[in-house]
Amino acid sequence: MNAEIIATGTELLLGNIVNTNSQYIAQELSLLGLGVYRITEVGDNPKRLKQALKESLSRSDIVFTTGGLGPTKDDLSKEIAVDVMQMESVLHEPTHTRLRMQFNGEEDRVQNNIKQAYFPPEAIVLNNEKGTAPGCILPSADKMIVLLPGPPHEMRAVFAQFVNWWEKNRADSTIRSRVLRLAGIGESDAAARLGDLLDRENPSLAPLAKPYEVTLRITGRGKSPEEVDTAIAALEKEVRAILSDYVYGADEDTLEGTIVDLLIKKDYTIATAESLTGGLLAATLVNV
Repeated sequence: MNAEIIATGTELLLGNIVNTNSQYIAQELSLLGLGVYRITEVGDNPKRLKQALKESLSRSDIVFTTGGLGPTKDDLSKEIAVDVMQMESVLHEPTHTRLRMQFNGEEDRVQNNIKQAYFPPEAIVLNNEKGTAPGCILPSADKMIVLLPGPPHEMRAVFAQFVNWWEKNRADSTIRSRVLRLAGIGESDAAARLGDLLDRENPSLAPLAKPYEVTLRITGRGKSPEEVDTAIAALEKEVRAILSDYVYGADEDTLEGTIVDLLIKKDYTIATAESLTGGLLAATLVNV
């Protein structure tokens, strides 16, 4: 299945903030086996957002939006998405009750936020434990819009609920991955040595250059975690046989952590003499 992401907010187009939400969602969707077809940024303009939603739905199965779920008049992502999906919103009593609890029964504040409690009966509401604006899933026969709040800490909390829902209701396979970490070799050199291994599809092998290292992400899909883990382990064994001199760790390992572990294992000490680095090398090792 293909997915698209639409990040809303004029502040994005002005360069006032960086679109970290789309980066996070794209990374997480890959782990669910959902390929991201396109990422779009749209300002706070109802006409353009509506057009963007329609275009995205014409290309992809699922469209994620971030932002525009607040209580003010210019927060229109939900209203526009509901219109595009040809639905109608009604007061969602569980969300209304949550608003009353969040505002300690202060009716004026509840009414100022009441538009956040309106959803179509078909919607799957995703509660927001970090703020007042819930997200939701708007499903149709073959398409889906997932509305997420804009503040990153709220978006991540609400997105986690989407993941839980997806795994229980829609996932038909298991996606797992493992990252191998390399040092002392460049991305192009590593890719040349791996050759046809990079053409594998399941599990797949993807190199990425980062500061001070190259990573190789192995991603597999199958009917069970055991099946996927076995396939990943087999490909990892092939990679390590080719690049054994450069693989220093996997997943959450760090280069400095690996160095310190080796020093401890061999009962070695280390001294640094630095110039023009401000003690960066020593500080990196000490912080392990």
